[in-house]
Order: sequence, then C-alpha cells, then structure tokens
Amino acid sequence: MLKALRLAICLLLICFGVERALGATPTPTEKKAAPKGTKPDAAKKPSTVKKTPPKKTKTNAAGLLSDMEKAVAYIVKQAQAPAAAAAKPTNAKTPGKTGPKLDPKQKSQKPFWSGLKTVNTNVEGMKKALAAKSPDYFKLLDATGRAVAQVNGSAQLMRVKDKQVLNGVKALATSYNELRKNFGKEAARKKKGGELTAKEKEWMAKTQAEVKKLQPELQGLHGKVETKKNPRLRSQVNHVSHLASKIARVKGATVNAYNELLFLVDDFSNAWYALGQLMQAYQPDLYSYWTIPNSPFDVYFNDYERDYLGLDFTDWDLLALELELLDAEAAYDIALAEAELAAMDAAIDAYNAEAALAELTAAELAAAEADLAAADADVAAANNDFFDPADDDDGDGIEDADDTDDDGDGVADDQDADDDNDGVADDDADGDGTADATDDDDDNDGTPDAQDGDDDGDGVEDDEADDDGDDDGGDDGGGDDDGGDDGGDDE
Repeated sequence: MLKALRLAICLLLICFGVERALGATPTPTEKKAAPKGTKPDAAKKPSTVKKTPPKKTKTNAAGLLSDMEKAVAYIVKQAQAPAAAAAKPTNAKTPGKTGPKLDPKQKSQKPFWSGLKTVNTNVEGMKKALAAKSPDYFKLLDATGRAVAQVNGSAQLMRVKDKQVLNGVKALATSYNELRKNFGKEAARKKKGGELTAKEKEWMAKTQAEVKKLQPELQGLHGKVETKKNPRLRSQVNHVSHLASKIARVKGATVNAYNELLFLVDDFSNAWYALGQLMQAYQPDLYSYWTIPNSPFDVYFNDYERDYLGLDFTDWDLLALELELLDAEAAYDIALAEAELAAMDAAIDAYNAEAALAELTAAELAAAEADLAAADADVAAANNDFFDPADDDDGDGIEDADDTDDDGDGVADDQDADDDNDGVADDDADGDGTADATDDDDDNDGTPDAQDGDDDGDGVEDDEADDDGDDDGGDDGGGDDDGGDDGGDDE
C-alpha cells in the first residue's frame, strides 16, 4: 500500500513538472497578463455610468457654419469669465483649480487666440462662398481645419482645465468634423459611388508611398524637441507620426478606402500645420521645418492641397441637404444669447497677435513649471522614445488604458458619448446616426450586413485575418472594427 502511494505521488509530481515546463493553457476564466508597460490595474473596468445617447439635429452646411461661429464665441466668453481668467497656474498637488490664466495678451497663447480668430474669419468667408456657390468654400474649408487643429492642440499644450472652455473646443471640433465629412468633396465622391478611376488609384498609391518617406524626418524632429520645456510638444510630434502610420496602413481600392485616405491626409495636414504654430511659440529654433522651401514636408502638403482643390465638384445641392447630425450645441451645452454672440464675435475679430507680447512674471513662470513637472511626469516619460501611439487618442502621451479622459476634453470617458473626439458617437461606427447594435449596414455602403462580404468597407473580405486592415491582429473584438477611429467607437 505504501509503495503504491509513493508511486502515485511521483506520478503527480512528474505531471506537475511537465505542465510547468510546457506552460499551462489558461482556462476561459483566467485573466491575461497586462500588456508590457501598463499598470497592474490599467485595464478599463466596465462603466457603471450609462452613457447619454448623442443628441442629433437636422442641419446642413450653413447650419454647421453657424454652429462653429457659436462655438468660437462660447470659447471666448468662457475664457474671459472670472473662473477662467483668474485660474493661475498652481502646483497640481495644491487644492483648487489648475491650468493657465487665459489672456489674449499673453505671447505664449498666440496659437490659441489666433486660431480662434482664423476660424471665425474663415466661417464668414465660407458662408459667402456657399451662398455664391464658389469654389472658395473648399479652399476655406481646408484652411479652417488647420485652425481648428491649432486651437485644440494649443489648449492641450497650455493644459487648459476650465471645463466650459474645453466644451467649446470640443463643440468646435465636432461641428467642423461634421461639416468636412458630410459637406466636403469626400461626401460628393461617396454619393457618386462606383469604381475608383485610374487617376484616383494612382493618387492613393503615390500618397502612401510619399508619406512613408516623411516618417524618418518626423523621427528626427522628435529627437530635437526639448521635453523639459513642455513634454506635450513632443506628444504632438508623436500624434503627427501616428497619423502618418495610419495613412500608410490604408488598404483596398474602394471608394470607402479612398475617402478614408482623403480624411486621414487632411487630418495629417491639419496636425502638421498646427504643430508648426505651436513649435513657433514653444521652441522657435525648430520652426525652420515649416519655413524651408521645397522641403519634403513642403512638397507633400502643397501637392495634397493642389490635388484636393483640384477634385471635381458640381453637386452644390448636396450642401443644402438637411441631414440628421450631432448637435454640438446641445451635446456640450454651449448656448449663447444673440447679444453675447455678437459681442464675442467682435471681441475675437479685434484680437491682435502682434500686440500679444505679455510674458509670465517670475512667480507665475515658477508656478507653471512646478505644475507642469507634477502633472506631466507621465507624459514626459512616455515621450522619451519615438513611438506610434496607436492607443493614445488625445496625443497626451498617456495610453488610453491609463487615461480616464481619452480625448483630453475634460469630460470623463464614462460620461463622454464620443471618447476619441472624432465627431462620431462611440456606438455609431459609420456615423449614420444609427447605433451599431441596431444598424444593419455597418459600413453604410447600401448593402445589408447579412449580404455584405466586406462589412467594414475596406476592400478585404470579412473572413480574412484582419477585417479592417488597421487592427493588427486585434480585429473582431479589438474594439475598432471599422478601421478608422482607434478610439473604441465600436464598443
């Protein structure tokens, strides 16, 4: 009996050793190890707060232009409000409000205020061009995207914390995104449908090949940015690099893929221009990247602007169509009285960048540096190396798994209906106003999903390894099956 017991124990130990050597297969209830570099508790817990469905309203191009004008006025009003105007930079550990004093006279805030003024001026120009059915509408639409990116980027670099100001910034970005997506040349091409022309295919191939040549240049720029001055500036370089990587990864030769590439290159162009304005303010010795004639960047973006403006457009009736779109005013509560709108409109039009020469006092500068060091330690650490932040929606250098505010808009993710600030509700991947759970046509191509062999419209059959061409092995459960938002819109 004793001998049999000893034999049984030996067999048990042998089996245990073999299992340890080969690696036990985890059961379905076992948790996977946290990805390298993440905190043990970094995984996002299911939210107990029910998200508010995004508010919709029927509008057209003219209506969205008015919404943008209202958003600018609201930002100006809130920036001048006592709470924001008195918000001195303080150490993050000190109770009370943190963030900069918003002052149009401050030299370091030029990108923010001049961006708002450019948006306001361009909106007026677009209204006139729209009424006259002038191609200038598209030229101004292109330029306005750069100014919107400049406002958004500078708010992040300044670490604006006033929730009302941030709501205005987000409302501005949302209205612009809806305008570009639904009333730009891309919308006309999508409506036209059909196969891509040889010229369109050639443009796609050329664009993707050329952007790959810019990536080493971006890496060189990244290495020259001084993180001690503002670690978020290096984050902005990483954001531009991220967009370049996404451009290179677009797959397929369909209208959807073509439009996706147009949108991405537009975002890339806007982010690059905005980065230049921020670099001029925060590290002017690197601004030469934006001023050297015929540099790789200069050639690339000039070619893109020429190609975009050269696209045919004759469907002016499209711009008058009323569509059910996100209601930025209601979603972010930026209502203004007509008298306030007129007053704030006049105030931003009177902004003079040349007169913005005020510098922070020694005490304010010391407090701002202490605040920056305390609050941006994680950002600085994350941006020591050049990386492609595929999971960093707001480009602040903090991975979304650790970031409770993925888009940096001041609204916690569990209460935010648009976590990545792409202008598309999180539960509406194709932005058609129908939640994914009840949408029978996920890619909005007119073919029901049950009959569609390519649900996400990327030109790759759904039964292949990577349905969207953008999830790098994490598809169908990776949270971004439409290949276009990297922010969890599918969840």
